[in-house]
Order: sequence, then C-alpha cells, then structure tokens
Amino acid sequence: MTMESFRKQPLWIKVAIILGGSLLVAISINVLGIRNPGEAMQEECTFPFAARINCLNYEVSQNGIELGLQNGIGRDVIVSEVTALSYAIEGGKCTTGMIDRPLRNGDLSTFVLNDPRGGGCIYRETGRQMNFYEIEIAYSYEEGGLERTYKAAGDLLALPPPGE
Repeated sequence: MTMESFRKQPLWIKVAIILGGSLLVAISINVLGIRNPGEAMQEECTFPFAARINCLNYEVSQNGIELGLQNGIGRDVIVSEVTALSYAIEGGKCTTGMIDRPLRNGDLSTFVLNDPRGGGCIYRETGRQMNFYEIEIAYSYEEGGLERTYKAAGDLLALPPPGE
C-alpha cells in the first residue's frame, strides 16, 4: 500500500492498520524478551526441559559455585563432571573435576565447582550487574548392558560474588 492509497482509506481502516502494527511490535518485544534497559534482571539457573535435570538452588561465592541439581531423567545416573564456563571466571572455567558420583532418580544433590588448579573460583571484574555461566553436566548410565555417556547444558545468571 502506497502512502497515497493509505490517505484515501476511511478513518477506521487507518486506525486498524496503526493499532495492528503497534500490537505486532508489542507482541514481538514480549516474545523476543527485549527489555527496558532500566528493568532489573533476575538471577536464575535453568536447564531446558529436554535435559530433565533441574537446577533448584545455587550459590556463587569466593569459595566456588555450588549447584543443587535434581535428577529428573527417569533413572539413576553417575555424574562424572559438572563445569561452569564464563567470561567472569579467570581461566574461563570452574569444575568439580572428574568425579564418579551417583545421583538417584528424583534426588537432589549439591555439586561444588572450583578452580581446576585448586581453591575457590577466581573471578574477574566484568563491570556487569549479572554474570552469565554456561553449565555443563556429564553423566552416564547403563542401558542394555552398555554404558551410555550424555551431556546436559544449562545456564546460570547470577550476581557477582560478594567481595568482587
């Protein structure tokens, strides 16, 4: 529709087009998650539904990162490593290291991630209100006599640790 043909339309059509366009923009902003820059972000720890692992609690501190993970896979698993990758961590990574820890179906367990060289995670000043951590969980279980290894990925958005 050209501007000339738009001008010739009845008023109710013009209003409908303008309101429809405004509604489309509002829905797009909501769906895409575009936020007001002044709006405060909220901390959260999430895994996609398909991972069937829930992050029920967490703490980011100078002693490391603690994650409370619940097994919703439908069977007992053995967790072999939990890792947090982030620009906010010196060296980019905190980890449990290689572990061999059972996690029964439905159970909640806390995993403590530290610097791979030992001690708590070493953080760098990012100047951001919140830091983003990509969480990876490596686990396995036996199926049909064969051990299968899987990885689940989730996200942690958290305030910088106190004292940073």
